[in-house]
Amino acid sequence: MSMRRLTTVLFAIAVLSTPAFAQPAATPTAEPTAVADIVEKSTRALNFREGDLDSLRNAESGFTAAGWAQFLKGLTGFIDDNGAPQFNSEFVKSGDAQVAARENGRLRVSLPGTLKHSHGKSSTTYQVMVAIEAGGQPTKIERLTWTAVIGGR
Repeated sequence: MSMRRLTTVLFAIAVLSTPAFAQPAATPTAEPTAVADIVEKSTRALNFREGDLDSLRNAESGFTAAGWAQFLKGLTGFIDDNGAPQFNSEFVKSGDAQVAARENGRLRVSLPGTLKHSHGKSSTTYQVMVAIEAGGQPTKIERLTWTAVIGGR
């Protein structure tokens, strides 16, 4: 290899390894804030009162339009003609949120907790794992589901 070519290669390596050309960190520094925001929005969505439309609708701003439609679809048969829930729902997290995946600015987060549904004098309490997909700026929920966990976490 000629001295000129070697000098050119070394110069290129030096330039490309400078901070201006460095790749961003795998875990953005804003991620903890985004996860906390996702947890807060998810918790708000899972806490509502029977017959109180506003207690349910207060969570809508934390969702994308498609995410909110999907969430309401899960309540089909359990909301009245005005859209108010026909039962109480109370979610309490029981552990830290875990980031299950990161992709294209989106996060998939798992959140363990207890979900209590009640209507009149009847109630049922579930140990659940809430699955949340969210992204964008500001962070909005694209999908929120929960699964009952049998036998603990």
